[in-house]
Amino acid sequence: MQPLHGRLLRPEDFQLGSSPVVILSYGVWQRRFGEAASLIGRSLTLDVPLLAGRLLNTFDRADGEAVTVINQTMRERFWPDEDPIGKYIRVVGSQTPIAIVGVVGAVLHGSLERSAA
Repeated sequence: MQPLHGRLLRPEDFQLGSSPVVILSYGVWQRRFGEAASLIGRSLTLDVPLLAGRLLNTFDRADGEAVTVINQTMRERFWPDEDPIGKYIRVVGSQTPIAIVGVVGAVLHGSLERSAA
């Protein structure tokens, strides 16, 4: 599958210290951002509630354990009856296990007008 615009996630996107990257579903891109191709490569502020665990922080370093935060939709799909905190995922093309440290809501709030340039 290829994205309509932009790119897919790459293994280096999951390395600690890399710039945050997000892939928007077509529906979110269409409804929330009016199909604006101009948002590709821009910084967006996504105010999403933390539901469990913690968010990424400055203590998450490139030379430490690889960690990530998943959203509620992923939690419900892969761990419907258990806590995903402390579980590991792998990215296609990488052998590095990535520890799940937090779960955020699956709702986006905001617009390009509120996003950082």
